[in-house]
Amino acid sequence: MSLKNKNFSRKDLKKSVTIPSKENYLLAEFVGAMIGDGNINYCKRPKSTTYRMVLSGHKKEDFCYYQIHIQSIFERLFSVKFKTLFLKKNEVRLCIYSKAIFHFLKESDLPIGNKNYAKGFPLFILSAAKKLKTNFLRGILDTDGTITFKAKDKSKLHKYPVIRISFRNPYFIRDLVNILKNFNFSYHDRYNDKVYNKKTKKEYVGSSVALSGKKNLKTWMELIGSKNPKHLTKLAIWEEFGFCPPKTTLEQREKIICGQLDPYSFY
Repeated sequence: MSLKNKNFSRKDLKKSVTIPSKENYLLAEFVGAMIGDGNINYCKRPKSTTYRMVLSGHKKEDFCYYQIHIQSIFERLFSVKFKTLFLKKNEVRLCIYSKAIFHFLKESDLPIGNKNYAKGFPLFILSAAKKLKTNFLRGILDTDGTITFKAKDKSKLHKYPVIRISFRNPYFIRDLVNILKNFNFSYHDRYNDKVYNKKTKKEYVGSSVALSGKKNLKTWMELIGSKNPKHLTKLAIWEEFGFCPPKTTLEQREKIICGQLDPYSFY
């Protein structure tokens, strides 16, 4: 339905912004992505206020996911498109300015500004039906989660799957665990650990939940799945060869899948 109220600016009217129902499964997935790698903010000036929504990911690993999948979801939800930006060497960013969408997301209980101060996930997600929660979880995995394979036997091949989702905000992990309980996952959660970021060379406090083993991975892919090629290519290699070498790029994994690169060459 179209939103025609006090939250519309003249610019929004020209874009014909539409506002979805909170029971829309695409909205649940988009909210999961925003919780993972998004930011909602505004800048107040003497004569005007700017309202901005941003999603950021890795320029190569996440480009197709953001440019195709998230862009499609956003357009189907709000009838407008993100603008794609490349602001840093390894960053792709989707950005849009809209007062109407900002107020809708704010009223939907999404965190404004620094997500580390939020008290948890949006209430409409926590009280949603299982179907919406699965889409929400997929949005989180595809933006802020990882799928890795660990070496646990004498072969030293990376066979053992681990799904891990990390946040600096411990309330997010608390709510995430409560959702995971509804799907009978086995999990290991940790809170307020000191984590060293190799890229920034800085230490920060973070919380995480890990789902380990084939059973958890199978359950996740059957119930929730993934739309991000950076995850799907790892899974394809693991299913084909029984292992997936670590620290590979999306391009390398695509070559392995196409038979142009030997996965054993990484050992």
